Amino acid sequence: MSEATRSNLAPYGALGLAALRGRELEARTLIDATLRETAPRGEGIGVSMAHWANALLCNGRRVAAA
Repeated sequence: MSEATRSNLAPYGALGLAALRGRELEARTLIDATLRETAPRGEGIGVSMAHWANALLCNGRRVAAA
């Protein structure tokens, strides 16, 4: 479908899962890629998901350090 429509769907599932699992390197890579791809296209959901995943990742690190 992506090829036919010439659009790429952001990796929302992988993004959320990496953040929930605390996989920082994987999550940061996906967050950066999602923002790079969705922001220029004006995809608010993609930008919101990337920021949500970042917050989740940071909050998880804070809890683990306490």
